[in-house]
Amino acid sequence: MRRWGPSAWLLRGLVAAGPSAAMALALPAGAPPGWVWGVLVVCSAWWAARPEGPAGVLCLVGVAGWWAWAEPGLPLAVVPAAALLLVAHVAALVLGYGPVDLRPGRDVLGLWGRRALLLAGSALPVWAGGAVLLDAGPPPGWVWPLAGVLVAAGGLLAAYVAVGERIEG
Repeated sequence: MRRWGPSAWLLRGLVAAGPSAAMALALPAGAPPGWVWGVLVVCSAWWAARPEGPAGVLCLVGVAGWWAWAEPGLPLAVVPAAALLLVAHVAALVLGYGPVDLRPGRDVLGLWGRRALLLAGSALPVWAGGAVLLDAGPPPGWVWPLAGVLVAAGGLLAAYVAVGERIEG
């Protein structure tokens, strides 16, 4: 731990605090029991210490699961909660790039910070679309397969734009 640089300490703090802050935004819908908070804090600390381990999935799925259980609708508070989970995820991703004593530089932090901001910018339109769809009632059966195809196509397009041009040329 003593070998961690200031940037690693900052990133580990974001990983540890992000899931709890996202869970706290669900408090108006109902406070989780103490054991849920306890499990979340332990998983968050584990994730911060070992960002490449399974604790990250447990934190993200746990917070999203609590939100889905406690709040059946889509309140606007899910947007900052999604941003907090994104910050924790990206911080863990950067930490997982190298050995435990990795000290991420400004270039790496700037690159991933810009990527996270770009992705976070999509949270509000996605929330708005989800709220409209939720108000419209249950969708017909063809909607989910179409949504899956569109998401996959968007991912392939993004991958091509990010990497494909460098491979070709």
